[in-house]
Amino acid sequence: ANGSVTIPAFSGALGAGAIQDHYPFRDQTDVARNTNITVTFREPMLIESFIADYDDNGTPEDVSDDIPATLIDASNVKIYASADGEGQALTNVDVYFTEDLRTLVFNPIDYLGSATENMSYTVFLENNIQNSLGVDVFTGINSGGYEWSFETGVNLDLDPPTITSVTPAVGGTFAKNIVVQVTFNEPMDPTSTSGTRLADSGFSNLQVTGTTGVPTAGEYLLSNGYRTVTFTFAGRNSTVSPHETEPHSTLPVTTSFCTSKTTKRNGKLSMR
Repeated sequence: ANGSVTIPAFSGALGAGAIQDHYPFRDQTDVARNTNITVTFREPMLIESFIADYDDNGTPEDVSDDIPATLIDASNVKIYASADGEGQALTNVDVYFTEDLRTLVFNPIDYLGSATENMSYTVFLENNIQNSLGVDVFTGINSGGYEWSFETGVNLDLDPPTITSVTPAVGGTFAKNIVVQVTFNEPMDPTSTSGTRLADSGFSNLQVTGTTGVPTAGEYLLSNGYRTVTFTFAGRNSTVSPHETEPHSTLPVTTSFCTSKTTKRNGKLSMR
């Protein structure tokens, strides 16, 4: 009534802080019980901060020599039923990450919540989580870490995602440096819908091909609440080295992916 604004505790790291986005969103309700929890940071992260027994061999940004593991480090990332408290944080959670080391996907082995009643969950990221340089990311006014909550419904989401729109429209001739976008009807799993395509290798779950069917080099990035994949051609605000492209590109978008709901259910979509 007096116009005051209440800011939730441990929430300042989102936006201008260390965290770019996460899913489920803060205070979201009726979240499907088979939903994964996704967090995107603004810089490459130290994977050892999130996965127990993960060993980066002293080269945090080079995963080629890593000794991998997948189980959550529940001392740094606490996912728990809000009524139970963080002492009951989930430990049976697999963790995956994108190739740029900025996005972590937490996949609870057991379904969240209850089949008979809605349940509130809290996610708390501890303040000793570090970036790939070994520097704490929650500092200053955000030094307490980051926390948010959401509420699960009683149902599972077993419907596969669908493509709702593509840019540019199907059937046309466009500039070689046009930005290509594919938007889905629900949040997608970043580990299967984002990556870097080189001239002859790399990310292949989504492909922009020329008339000869050769995949075009560039970067696939997920945004818009994890619903839109944007492809940027190599050489156009891209870290990928450009290579010879054809005079125009068609848009056969063939995808093989997982949604944010579960990394255990694969689907395929084709749009031409």
